[in-house]
Amino acid sequence: MADISISPPVGEAPLAPTALCAVTITADGIGYVRDLLAPFTPLGWAELEVLAAFAAEEPAAPTAVIDAVAERTGAAKREVRQFIAKSRYAKRLATDERTPWRAVPDHDDLAAPAPSLADDQLLVLRLPITLRLADGTFEAIDHEGRRIAALRPIEVAVTALAIEPTTVPAVVAGAAAAGLGEIDEAGIRDLLGRLARAGLLRPARTASAGDEAPLGPSRQELVEQAFARHAEAQRQAEAEREAATGVRRTMVVPVTFDVGAPLALGLIVASAREHDGGRLQDDYWFRTDWVWRDQLLDELTDEPAVFLMSNYLWSHQRCLEVSRQVKERNPRHLTVHGGPDAPKYEGDAEAHLRDHPYVDVLVRGEGEATAVEVLDALVPVVRGTATLAEALADVPGVTFRDGDRIVRTEDRERIAVVDEIPSPYLLGLFDPFLGIPDLFVTIETNRGCPYGCTFCDWGSATTSRVRKFDLDRVYAELEWCGAAGVSSVGVADANFGMFERDIEIAEKVADVRRRTAAPHTFGVSYAKNTVRHLEHIIRTLAGAGIMAQGVLSLQTMDAGTLEVIHRSNIKTERYDGIAAQMRQAGLPLMIELMMGLPGQSVASFTDDLQHCIDREVPARINQTTVLVNSPMNDPAYRAEHEIETAYPVGPGVHAQITSTKTFTAEDHGHMESLRRSMIVYENFGMLRLASRYVRHETGRLEMDLYELVRTRTFAEPERWPALALLARFAYSTMAPPYSWSLVVADLRRFLVDEVGVADDAALDAVLRAQHALLPAQGREFPVAIEVDHDVTAWHAAMVAAKHDGHLHDWPDHVAPLRSHGPGVVTVDDPDRISEISVGLNGIHGSLGINWELDSPLSRARISSSQLVDFDQILPRHQVDA
Repeated sequence: MADISISPPVGEAPLAPTALCAVTITADGIGYVRDLLAPFTPLGWAELEVLAAFAAEEPAAPTAVIDAVAERTGAAKREVRQFIAKSRYAKRLATDERTPWRAVPDHDDLAAPAPSLADDQLLVLRLPITLRLADGTFEAIDHEGRRIAALRPIEVAVTALAIEPTTVPAVVAGAAAAGLGEIDEAGIRDLLGRLARAGLLRPARTASAGDEAPLGPSRQELVEQAFARHAEAQRQAEAEREAATGVRRTMVVPVTFDVGAPLALGLIVASAREHDGGRLQDDYWFRTDWVWRDQLLDELTDEPAVFLMSNYLWSHQRCLEVSRQVKERNPRHLTVHGGPDAPKYEGDAEAHLRDHPYVDVLVRGEGEATAVEVLDALVPVVRGTATLAEALADVPGVTFRDGDRIVRTEDRERIAVVDEIPSPYLLGLFDPFLGIPDLFVTIETNRGCPYGCTFCDWGSATTSRVRKFDLDRVYAELEWCGAAGVSSVGVADANFGMFERDIEIAEKVADVRRRTAAPHTFGVSYAKNTVRHLEHIIRTLAGAGIMAQGVLSLQTMDAGTLEVIHRSNIKTERYDGIAAQMRQAGLPLMIELMMGLPGQSVASFTDDLQHCIDREVPARINQTTVLVNSPMNDPAYRAEHEIETAYPVGPGVHAQITSTKTFTAEDHGHMESLRRSMIVYENFGMLRLASRYVRHETGRLEMDLYELVRTRTFAEPERWPALALLARFAYSTMAPPYSWSLVVADLRRFLVDEVGVADDAALDAVLRAQHALLPAQGREFPVAIEVDHDVTAWHAAMVAAKHDGHLHDWPDHVAPLRSHGPGVVTVDDPDRISEISVGLNGIHGSLGINWELDSPLSRARISSSQLVDFDQILPRHQVDA
């Protein structure tokens, strides 16, 4: 058992599990259902025995439970007492009246004999599994609200031994090794059979005949093998060159960490290699390992070298660590840092260099031309015939250290003709990535952004003229992607779709896809101030089987906030038009919002969310982070708007805004609750259909309903226990609290008692439809549910009214559900969302993933299985199971 530092008294009054005392089995192990940011605390056999004892029909006093559990499990009494105290503090246990859980019927198969499982069958749990405490046991309940398993505490502990693929004999041995000997081999075999019968334990992905291992190499292992071969080939080629010329060249090492073609560093290396007819290659050996591997540290640092780092918010700290390591190996190494997270403001740059003595040079702005000049100037430094200050004094766009002095040279003009930058794809510099599965790459079709939003720093290219790359070059790079079997192409343009030629580029991507089956996805940041070409682009890509989603980058629709962040959106009516077009075409669309912007308030943020609901478009809601080089980080701007952040703004720091002149830290917490409600109830559809019915019946806005659910269930979780678990933990767990049937039952009582909705056949119809639309593991599809009132026809009428411009007053133009005759709700799951997406936390909502099953009641969707790296999200044994 985990120890804690306190041992307070637990009292003698009998305790009972509260509505928040839900136990779940996930990839982490057995634990309480918890918030995404809360630490995981494992629950072992002893803790489970404690919970079961307090959940018994006649719960004992804490002292009796402590004594019994310690004797039975061998746990120390002090640790048992500490667990009880900690659970009381977390409101998992209480002396109040126990939660009035609704009794559920047993599944017909529950009493049937458990099947016998073969010893050589590889088995694995279907995760997550959420267990309800009732009468001293842990219940598993299916989608229809039937009990499919009732487990004793020790059985739950043994069950967790199948989180990873295993066999029956391995579980038997594991139980003995874990001190769970109270249950014998026959009991374990019976348990595993019962779990398999309930659908909680299933066959894992197995090897084909003749394979020695159950699984092939992982993607990471393939990457390691490919780049090990490439490193050896580079070594041999350089050794042959050195033998032929007698010249030992200085290595230039680009440092990146993602397993994808690093466009920024690729462009820099390509520029340096090709500069002046390849002159720099006389002095430099440009390594193209690309993916940093710690095992090469000795080889790469054996002699003085130049290390190039392109710093991003997510990679900056690792870049600094590599810099520290190489400078420790040899102070003569030179480290050159650039990229969007390398500080450009004078004060920030000076502080950064003083705080990180292992950073030699900071490059500001576009890096290609500056890096070429820096490398040219560093040749005598590497040879030991010049100092850094002597070499770089006349190179524009850099900041560097000269002893105790920080030197900042003049800014460099932006590159006027971007086609002068060589393409790393067409030079073959990214060929080492060939053969890597699920490869993602980035290309540019243009560079620059005419806007100056204060939160943004698009590669230091904001408020600049847009410069276009030649179409032939873009097409050639796309052909490379097709030939390489690239899974995902990301476009680094700030405003794709701004120009009519972007339609031609989309058509080229579609053509490549049809001929080569690549790429699978094409990710872009769409134009901010025009949607003229958006529908055409999305239709073209989707028609070729490319995962593409339209994104309307609004950030906010509040006029005051837009003014503060120096942004102007196009007229809302034009966005409404494209939303209607996309909806009619069955194409996925998302509105991009930001939470925590200066000028924002709880009220304006709520209005933004409601605007999305009115348009039937999901929202991607990003929390505002002050980027080190953004206008928002200008000291005068921060002072004017009283911006406070969770962490000091700096390179590699996720400095989320927590308060400004217009909202407090408490307001920020409130907005975060609203953000999560929007994601789970709307984007993932957990309460979406029911909320439309409430809007129609009572006039209550959807966001008001979601907020009422949150506040009331937080205040009185025992009244609606399943709904309370949903409100608190759905964003983190993305799984039903025990069973969606319990949630819907609670929701019915809530709507009737708290909202005033009539408890009639119309409510029954919409709640049955809402229940049918929610994914759950073990469900069988397709399903057709007969209802007394045609929910599908009513929903279609609502969407049609919104399409006709009645975004806000649609209830006045749609006949009530109860006026419709009988109907059928049809639902299917061809993408296996119920098997794949359940259990992925709400963060994936930012990627556009949702839970839309196939139904006339659903929106166009991107499913989690369409992610290029989806096999890296799930345990490998679950991908093809």
